This record gives sequence, structure tokens and C-alpha cells, in this order.
Amino acid sequence: MPDDELPEVSGFVVTGHAQRADSPDYLTAVDVASRERVLLRLLGSMDDAERAAVAASLQPFSAVSDENLDRPVGLAAEDDVLVVPTRTWRLDTMPAPPTVPGQVVTVVAPVAQALAALHSAGLAHGTLRAEVITVDDEGRPRLSETGTAAALHALAPREIPAPSPSADRRDLLSLLADQAAALGDTSFGALVTDLVDGDADPSAVADRLLAEVQPVALGDPAPLDEPSSSPPTPTRARWPWLVLALVLSAVAVAVVAIVSTPDDESTPSALPTPTTDPTPTRASAERMPAATSDTSVSPAPGTPAPSPGLAPAGTQLC
Repeated sequence: MPDDELPEVSGFVVTGHAQRADSPDYLTAVDVASRERVLLRLLGSMDDAERAAVAASLQPFSAVSDENLDRPVGLAAEDDVLVVPTRTWRLDTMPAPPTVPGQVVTVVAPVAQALAALHSAGLAHGTLRAEVITVDDEGRPRLSETGTAAALHALAPREIPAPSPSADRRDLLSLLADQAAALGDTSFGALVTDLVDGDADPSAVADRLLAEVQPVALGDPAPLDEPSSSPPTPTRARWPWLVLALVLSAVAVAVVAIVSTPDDESTPSALPTPTTDPTPTRASAERMPAATSDTSVSPAPGTPAPSPGLAPAGTQLC
């Protein structure tokens, strides 16, 4: 079915087909109510009896509480589809899969503990493979799609076998062997071979792995862009300080210019106010020398002024 012919599911926005090797009957979607990403497993048209049988098969899984188990699958309210919670990555599509024994332990030990919790409640997973191990944004693995195998068996009991703990144990050991073989670590490979040959149950697998190998965190499932060698300069934040520095510099220059200017002898208390009037004031006229070439000394005070038209005494007349 091409993407332009995607089915409509009430309460969900279907976005495309999920790329899965185990089944083509999965759709990617968004839950309208919770805004969470989910997978939708198409079941085909069901009658009332079949729908009731599927709902009853899923009910016991909701009572199992374990931090390594993702939420169990549910049945859509109006359509014949299973609603499967999903995370950022699956183990089979991670850009940074396990590369050292400690990272394999980080994945497999929690899955084994989740299976042990299911088996203690009298339930089984039934579809354990890399596609159902999800990894969240913090690199934490969880066992997902619990209840899918039970729902499919309830829908077609003659064609699909019921999930069993023994099948879960074989699938867990097969997953562990595949992950160890990809590393090529001789010492870790010997440990895994011992567990596989002993047909260890999930609880024993988890205990043995955690006792002999130190868990190592997975690589970042959503790697960020590499930071640049030199962080960008916050130019916007520096502008106010730059303007303030320029203002202070201008004020300092003005103050220095005022302080270094010599005071006028005639006005010691204040600087003269410039004027555009070319006519000198009375005070300035008194200070200005007369516009004459006479260099004689002015008469002392009290000396009578010479009569007009008469030359001063001692002056030789031509």
C-alpha cells in the first residue's frame, strides 16, 4: 500500500509505513490525545467475539510492573488495530549499536529482567527480537510490544501458537549470542557460550552478566552536531558596554580639555562667553590699544589735556 493510500484510524494521525523486517503490517502514527508517537499493528476486520477475545488477552499485561518493561500494547477504541508504544530508536536501527561487552550487558540484562517479571506473573512475551527492544532519548533500553503475541494468538488460536516462557528463553539466548558474535571478544564469547549451552533462564542470564561484566552506557542514540572550536561571539550583548565605554571616553576627553585650558586673567572665575557681535564692548575697548602708530607714553593722571589745535610744548613746528 503506497503512502498516499494510508488508512484512517480514529484518534490517530497516520504518518506512514514502518520499516520492519518482521512484519509489514505496522504503521507509524501520532496519538491525537497524548501527542505521542506510536506504531499501529493492523489486525484486519474483527467481529465482536474476536474483539472481546483480543481485549481479554491484553488485560493481564497491564498488571505487570517492571522498570525494564515498556507499556504494553493496547487495542484501539474504535478500529481493529493494536496500539504499540515506541521510543526514539530500536536496537536494530540504532546509529550507535553496542561495540563492547559492557554495552551488550546494558541491553541484554534489562531485557532478561523484564522477561523474568513476565514469567513470574505467568505470562510470556513471545516476540523477542531486536525489533522489540527500544531505546529512549537517555540511552535506556526497554522491552516493548508486550502482549502482541498473546493478542495474535487470541485472534487466530489455530494458526498462531500461544507465547511460552521456553520460547522466550531461547530467543533471549539467541539475541545474546548474536550480539556477542558481532564483537569478536574471546573472553565475553566464552561467557555467552556457557550461558547458551546451559540453557539459562532469564533471571540467571541477568545475574551472571551483571556479576562478571561491568555495564557500559550506550552511545548517544541521537548524536548532536559537533560543537565548533571557537564559540560564536555574543556581539549583541557587547553593544551596550561598547556604547557606554565610548560615552565615558568622550566625557573624559572633554574634562581634560577644560581642566588644561588656561584661565583668562580678567575673568578668573569663569570663561568668556563667545559672541558673534563684531562691536567690542566698553570693557574690551578699554583693554585694546589705540589704533595709532604713536609709541609715546601716556601722560600721568592729573596732567591737563593739551588744547585742541595746539601742539604740545617742545614740539618743533615745521
